[in-house]
Amino acid sequence: MPQADLATAQVRHFYHLEAAAPTDPSWQWRADHGHIFRFEWLPLDPPPALIPPQDGWLRHLPAGPGPAQVIIEQGDLALRKLQPHPTDYAALQRWLSDPRVLEFYAGRDQAFDLARVSAQFDPAAAAAAGETPCLIFYKGWAAGFLQFYPLASQAACADYGLTAAGSLSAAGDLTAASGNPWALDLFIGQPELWSRGLGTKLLNAFADWLFSNTPATALAVDPHADNLRAIRAYEKAGFRRHKLLPAHKLHEGKWVDCVVLVKSAFGN
Repeated sequence: MPQADLATAQVRHFYHLEAAAPTDPSWQWRADHGHIFRFEWLPLDPPPALIPPQDGWLRHLPAGPGPAQVIIEQGDLALRKLQPHPTDYAALQRWLSDPRVLEFYAGRDQAFDLARVSAQFDPAAAAAAGETPCLIFYKGWAAGFLQFYPLASQAACADYGLTAAGSLSAAGDLTAASGNPWALDLFIGQPELWSRGLGTKLLNAFADWLFSNTPATALAVDPHADNLRAIRAYEKAGFRRHKLLPAHKLHEGKWVDCVVLVKSAFGN
């Protein structure tokens, strides 16, 4: 109906809702005055055919990541590069304010607010530092964080107890021969997904991708020595214990031991 024929004009408000975990396809919410609101998920690719101007809100939807941003897609798991978008930052902030996640990541005394997340996890700043931050997805839902980077200097290698340009020989022993060691940081941010083999499956897929698409010849991690769940996941994915680093990281006001585990491009 033409605007001129309307006796009154109503202002419509559109809200962009995001769920932190899977929901039912549809649900109801009872409000005051007996009103009942019904919600349901509808696909946005392709966008729904709405009559203008009711389709204006579609222009404000975040663009999906391009193919180059998706690194791994394997069954229910996917890994894509972090985007400087509120949706990505909100997922990180949710995880990094959960004491269960912070216990072995930044520390339960270091809960992140959104401003800190957007500053510390800026993809452009990470790229300038040689790091590639990514989000892990499980069944289409953001589930965790992974970032990887080359150990490009002697100091970076020494932080993992490795020699400069240290690599693994075909026999699986660390040598000082020419090589290209890389490292990663990883956490599953949804505690309900812990101890289900997702980390091991992702690590296997990621290591295969890294060794096939970069010059990396070894991949190192340094979890806390008492983070037994993470160490088991790394070992199941073919990482081998290399070295104990006593009092290696300041965590929750005290220095904690870390264990360096390394996976070889040559196989163990």
